[in-house]
Amino acid sequence: MTKITRNKIIAIVSFIALAIAMFFLSQIREVSEWFTKHLYFPLANAFGNIFEHLDFAVYEVTFFLLAAAAVILIAFSIYYFVHKNNERGLSLLTTLFLIVSIFVFIYVSMASTMYNREPLQINETKEVLNEDQVETIAASYFNDFNDIASMQELNEDGSSKCPYSDKELIALLKEEYKRLDSDYFLSYTATPKPIASSYLMNAFSITGMTYIPTFEPGYNYMLYDFQKVLTMAHEIAHTKGVMREDDANEVAYYILITSSNSYLKYVGYLYTCTYMLSALILTNSNMKITIPYVAFMDRYNAKMYWEEKAVFSKLGDWINSLYLKLNSQDGTNSYYSYDEHTQETIIDDEGHEKTVFNVISFSHVQNMLFALYQ
Repeated sequence: MTKITRNKIIAIVSFIALAIAMFFLSQIREVSEWFTKHLYFPLANAFGNIFEHLDFAVYEVTFFLLAAAAVILIAFSIYYFVHKNNERGLSLLTTLFLIVSIFVFIYVSMASTMYNREPLQINETKEVLNEDQVETIAASYFNDFNDIASMQELNEDGSSKCPYSDKELIALLKEEYKRLDSDYFLSYTATPKPIASSYLMNAFSITGMTYIPTFEPGYNYMLYDFQKVLTMAHEIAHTKGVMREDDANEVAYYILITSSNSYLKYVGYLYTCTYMLSALILTNSNMKITIPYVAFMDRYNAKMYWEEKAVFSKLGDWINSLYLKLNSQDGTNSYYSYDEHTQETIIDDEGHEKTVFNVISFSHVQNMLFALYQ
């Protein structure tokens, strides 16, 4: 083994050890919060604009170049091993592992460290509301939902038509994010970029991705328009310092549903209405509500779209779930905000079995909606 190869192995071990150390340090909430505000925020404010002015996602190009380099290095190392030049083959492999270990260290240091921040600071109701309170809020919510839905332009099949281009949507969302004035969030708002390889994202059922080291939120440009809006808002939230998936969703919902723009607001309702329906169920309410037909059509079309396109969806979900678990999250379940409740089966006055729920705590998204409509 040559001295150069030995030094590369030492460097690989060092970078991996540093990445592991950073991961365990990030489990301390104070460290995670300090890192986010004192290292990530200044870097993003200083360098975010550099990548923002490029028309392509820097990390996408980098990943493809790395993949090509990996294939070349592996091919040549195999060639050298076959021809008994083991020293040269080992040198090429250690070069590949060194590059990978550097990128692992950078990503863990920049992104994984932020998963254990303080709880999200967004407007939420603190008390557990009763059935009457939830019904009052739900009535206001669904009346507004139907009013907003009636303002939407429609396609021939009754689904919603987005009146904006992608660039216009991005400009609208960046303007909306200015309303988040808490120091919990990064002041700089990144520009979402369309991913050139969105056809691959479709196959693996991926809507968007954010690479924190380059401060770039990316989205699948082949999505349905309403899905594109939510994805852009969600990925922007990541670059604002909100790494946990349920938190990023909650921020996106808040930005959309409090918007003065009727289309953005409609998308917010489209994604949060299930949380309000769930709140009614959990309070054992028999309240009758009306959901706009356009919302059914949007949901149905999106479902059919993914059934056709996402041929490797299970593999994509598995990879995403593994990544989130490696970052101490609950896999893909971490995208959703969950309530806490108990339930029991009783016999009603007519002798029928009936499930009764007892809410211990509503989900964060439900409490956010309650605070907005209470």
